[in-house]
Amino acid sequence: MTPLVILDSSHPLVRQNRCFEKSEIDALHGNSFYFQLQQEGKKRGFEFITADEYLTMSHSPFALCVTDMFSPYTEKVLEKGAFPAVCSSMESPIIAKKFYHHIKKYSGHFRYNIQFRGTQERFRDLKTDFHTMHYPVERLFPPLSDTTWKNKKYLTLINRNKRSLILDFKGLNAIKTLAKVAVFKWWQLTDPWMRSREIYVDRIKAIHYFSQYSDLHLYGEGWDEPVSGFSKKYHESARKAWKQTLPFREKNPTLNKYRFSLCFENCSFPGYITEKIFDCFHSGCIPVYFGAPDITDFVPKLCFIDYRDFKSFTQLDKFLREMSEETGKEYLDAAYSFLQSPECESFYQNVYIDTLLDLLENYKKEIEAGRIFK
Repeated sequence: MTPLVILDSSHPLVRQNRCFEKSEIDALHGNSFYFQLQQEGKKRGFEFITADEYLTMSHSPFALCVTDMFSPYTEKVLEKGAFPAVCSSMESPIIAKKFYHHIKKYSGHFRYNIQFRGTQERFRDLKTDFHTMHYPVERLFPPLSDTTWKNKKYLTLINRNKRSLILDFKGLNAIKTLAKVAVFKWWQLTDPWMRSREIYVDRIKAIHYFSQYSDLHLYGEGWDEPVSGFSKKYHESARKAWKQTLPFREKNPTLNKYRFSLCFENCSFPGYITEKIFDCFHSGCIPVYFGAPDITDFVPKLCFIDYRDFKSFTQLDKFLREMSEETGKEYLDAAYSFLQSPECESFYQNVYIDTLLDLLENYKKEIEAGRIFK
């Protein structure tokens, strides 16, 4: 039988099979993953379809469901007859609050789970096979040619102005906001994952401190809008440092122009390491990293500056400004070596895709052998 693989996601391009079109690769960050997954899957005999398209089919062919967390289509896809193959998440618990709080309910019945390391504890008593998520990044090698140290600008931060919980107390939105805050506060009392540190706050404070100088350059969407949950002075600081919104493919060339980048994740959660630090490595820019508490289990400490090593922004600022070209080169050389190492290999997109397809092939064999029943 020809296996049909259903991609189920809330990603706005995973609709009407658009994510498989080459023209859509740069339309939204991360879409090259879906395109390459389909291309490699074809070589192994898989046919891919998005969940909405699958639900329009008049019949129910043999199908395997690969879901990104839990979408409006997930239950309908499984009710139609698809086998629950793989559930994964590339978001943090501070963003995907509902999914993480109910993770056993939403993903525990899938044959495989690919999740960040910190989630493993809640899968121990379930039959699903757990695999540690290594956030898939594009292989950009060799890295961009290094701009000379003396010609590099000082410091940048490239992020959207997007908070995990939007605080809007104007008009009718006030009721919705209060309801969301109330639910989240209750979850925080009962669920330690919901108490993961929201690094958005540290990011705003960093912008406020470094904006007193003219050499912090801020890029990204939404900084011309108010900073949610902060007073006017923080908004003014961001506006002062903000340069422009960057197209997706301009991020690495922009990082290449700077010595350092404030590389802050959305939250601090074990194993939650995204593309941010790898963008710096590929761009010849030294990351000032704050995020996964176990970062050095995945990335050597010599490759980055650990924000947690400093007691204040003043101390961090002094350290960065006084760094010699020789010391800077040591960081960049360590990052270059890491990019070529087996430890880094597991983060590359092609490796993640191969792993996912291997799991699908194994699951298909189990079903055909009669070892899996719905």
